[in-house]
Amino acid sequence: MLCKLAKVKKMRIWHDQTLQKNPWSNPTSWHLDNPKWSFYSKQSISIWIALDDATVKNGCLYFLPKSHKLAKYDNDVRIGRRIDALFEVYPEFRSINPVAAEVKAGDASFHNGLIAHAAGANMTNANRAAMTCAFMPDGSTYNGQQNILSESYVSKLKIGDFLNNSLINPIVGDL
Repeated sequence: MLCKLAKVKKMRIWHDQTLQKNPWSNPTSWHLDNPKWSFYSKQSISIWIALDDATVKNGCLYFLPKSHKLAKYDNDVRIGRRIDALFEVYPEFRSINPVAAEVKAGDASFHNGLIAHAAGANMTNANRAAMTCAFMPDGSTYNGQQNILSESYVSKLKIGDFLNNSLINPIVGDL
């Protein structure tokens, strides 16, 4: 599925993580994923799996449709307290209507690593948990950012080197 969505032959796991929204927690600010990673790719994809129902009330994801077609890699907008900080870099995003992506526990959504997305506040007294896994196309190269890579691995890399260590970033598909 990943390879078909990205229109590539092979994908590699970039990283995975759980995302917890505690009761009464703040929203997650608008952001792009791929500019923070150690490679740049218009074909990077994340899968977001709901471990609990994700609703507007408890902090589901929101997307700005087609924003990945306008996004660049030269921004340093971090996830933080200002939910709208990304719009200073991309003022054109302000005119895009966000789409809420409510999903049931066990369902998943896929999104491009360059699409603008956020999560609402959890306005309930229950946790909202999700699992996410990010993928990079095979053949991706190091861009100089350490991100999740260990210092020992990064010390051996030069900008432009292939990120093809299958112990660190295993291949998950082959068309």
